[in-house]
Amino acid sequence: MDLQPVHVECQVVFQVEIRGSVNASEPGWFDFTLTPYVDRHSEKMGVRERHYKAYIHQVGQFLSRQNLGAALTYGIHRTLQKLIILNCIPENDRV
Repeated sequence: MDLQPVHVECQVVFQVEIRGSVNASEPGWFDFTLTPYVDRHSEKMGVRERHYKAYIHQVGQFLSRQNLGAALTYGIHRTLQKLIILNCIPENDRV
């Protein structure tokens, strides 16, 4: 299903407002920014609990409806991999 011109114009304005971008020469993808808001350690259970607020940004071209699920999955997976590497999260922790 193709996007109608009016919807594309609205999406372009929306993406600019949320600091996303629309570039027809780049493939489309989603980028997530995670901001920690809970970080606590349970001595009794021996685990650390972290919660994050997630912000999503669309980059590149608009994605077709058929590709949205895969693009969202790939984007969050890439973001979690960065989080694990940058914050040195142990392998035995669950994400």
